[in-house]
Amino acid sequence: MNIIIPFFISAVLSLIFTPLVRMLALKYGRVAKPREDRWHKTPIALFGGIAIYFSIIITSAIFAPHTNNFLGVLAGGTFLFAVGIIDDLNPIKPYTKLLSQIAAAVIAIFFGIRIEMFTPVIALPLTVLWIIAVTNAFNLLDNMDGLSAGIAFITACVMSAASATQNRWDLAVMSFIIAGASLGFLRYNFSPASIFMGDCGSMFLGFLIGALSIMGTYQYASNSIITIAIPVLVLAVPIFDTTLVTIMRNLTGRPISQGGKDHTSHRLVILGLSERKAVLLLYALSIIAGALAITYLHFNLYITTIIGVLMLIILFFLGVFLSEAKVYSKEEMELAKGKVLGKNNETILNTTIFYKRQIVEVIIDFVLITVAYISAYLLRFEGTIVPINQELITKSLPILILVQLGSFYYFGLYKKIWKYIGLSDVVSIFKAATMGTLATVVILVLTTRFIGYSRAVFIIYWLTLIVLVTSVRGILRVLREHFAELQKTKGERVLIFGAGDAGNALLREIKNNPELHYKVIGFIDDDPTKTGRKIYGMSVLGSGADISKITRDKNIQKVLIAISKLSDENLQRITSLCRESELPCKRMGRML
Repeated sequence: MNIIIPFFISAVLSLIFTPLVRMLALKYGRVAKPREDRWHKTPIALFGGIAIYFSIIITSAIFAPHTNNFLGVLAGGTFLFAVGIIDDLNPIKPYTKLLSQIAAAVIAIFFGIRIEMFTPVIALPLTVLWIIAVTNAFNLLDNMDGLSAGIAFITACVMSAASATQNRWDLAVMSFIIAGASLGFLRYNFSPASIFMGDCGSMFLGFLIGALSIMGTYQYASNSIITIAIPVLVLAVPIFDTTLVTIMRNLTGRPISQGGKDHTSHRLVILGLSERKAVLLLYALSIIAGALAITYLHFNLYITTIIGVLMLIILFFLGVFLSEAKVYSKEEMELAKGKVLGKNNETILNTTIFYKRQIVEVIIDFVLITVAYISAYLLRFEGTIVPINQELITKSLPILILVQLGSFYYFGLYKKIWKYIGLSDVVSIFKAATMGTLATVVILVLTTRFIGYSRAVFIIYWLTLIVLVTSVRGILRVLREHFAELQKTKGERVLIFGAGDAGNALLREIKNNPELHYKVIGFIDDDPTKTGRKIYGMSVLGSGADISKITRDKNIQKVLIAISKLSDENLQRITSLCRESELPCKRMGRML
């Protein structure tokens, strides 16, 4: 009840204040007008951050502990809120805003807030950098209806839950107050939004969450993994979006502080999701990362770390996929390409790391091999790794990594284009994992007689590695095909005539290529044994004689002929069937 009541009061105050602020903003013309670099298309009331601010301040004055730490959080937040008001009224220079954020972070430090795992000489600048980074992350995240407020609500709830489980009820109460104010505001900010929070709201929320996320780190100062992992996971979505935007704007020559439609949410919409679905997907990612952060406090550190590493790999590939979304001009993309490829010998770093994508693949495989091996021990020995097994891992893992990477290289895994991964590539992964595992076992038998090692561990490792390497390399293809399918929901509805190899190849090309604005409804084939069966998820709906009926039932707009060996007689017959149904038809490679 000590948490629920502050949450409830903060939410109610936000529900009351937000429409009042909206009414005053509209009355005095304080609205965000549509611009080229903004997402909204109609004027929307500004200054919603005022409602969030007063909801939190009033509730905190009643329920939050009046200690130096919390006074520092509120004092620094109030300072940034005032700066945000000025910025919303008359935009200030980016460097002025940055200096203000540094000043707010220094205020927090003056009241005793800092990262506890390092000595003060290191901890103080790191604290300033962390608070500034989180503040700007939420400021940048405020780019689509309901996104920043929703992520703030989820983040604050996770922080409250994590604090409560560690008996830090003071942090739990303060976090829940932020959650209540964010939820109340979200009622009016979720798509379609009737009010925006503005910089005064996003910077205030970002500062509070950034400062609170590092309070109490002294409890985990002896464990650097937990100390670093928890705040990073809690704030995974803002950090991911900020990182993606920063890298891409740097590559395309855009100022990082400039507004734009190149955020994670915008890219998801451009790739086919609705605005609501894009925001809800980011909510889901935030919840998953937050849940993982809480598990660090209660579950096996090895297991949780492995899950965290795999999540980072997935986010990396998601970032690679999203970076391909067409949000920049052709000139900007050419500039980015030049920087990545090291055009004009700009830097060795660009040429070595970015151009040689194989290096990235090797690094990822290095991580996956390590994860698979440690996971095998955890699975074999029921989640624990005793000292003797730690010693065995330390001795054998370097050998395993070198041999396994060599096997991957021998079987050509670093010459593949993984967004087109197919069965032959999976077979190569199977061979490479098998050869690497067997070779390592042979080396260990010759050097140590396999004393102390478990055969079951290497069998589990082999299976786990195959699953991990195949899954990671399939991520890009899965994402590409899923979003390509979303983009085709408004494409021309077509039937593919021919449920053989050519038809299968055509369907895959249509699914993989968003440039082809076709939505495949199904197949037609004269072989009666194929009717009712599925190819690549699409059903064979009938034979050529059924075209007329299928056209009426499925609202077909065109027929695509995909038969590799097609006689002139059959071609004329299919053309006649299409003509009778008043359907245009197109053969692979030429129009009829």
